Amino acid sequence: MQRVNTPERLEAARVTIDDLFQAHIEWFLTIDGGQPQALKQRELEIFVAHGRLLLGCWTEKGTRSWKIFSWEWTGEKLTFEASGKMGADRPVIERGPVEGRRVLA
Repeated sequence: MQRVNTPERLEAARVTIDDLFQAHIEWFLTIDGGQPQALKQRELEIFVAHGRLLLGCWTEKGTRSWKIFSWEWTGEKLTFEASGKMGADRPVIERGPVEGRRVLA
């Protein structure tokens, strides 16, 4: 996992992750081993606010966002260590691009 603990790493991660999102039209979102949810590229957002790297997306429970602590791209799967509201949870969020109907995550 690549930590996001300096301004340089934060910006490099934002650019790389945004490029990955733009390279694939659909992704699957899995939170804590739950049921995968298909997401369109436009439903995902990676951005910097208040010196933090944030991931936002639309889920079945509405819009959600997480503070990203670290991330990893394997070429098939993008994994995040993240925290939700006030650090109450630390889910691992996995996104795999959808090629046709086959999930690569």
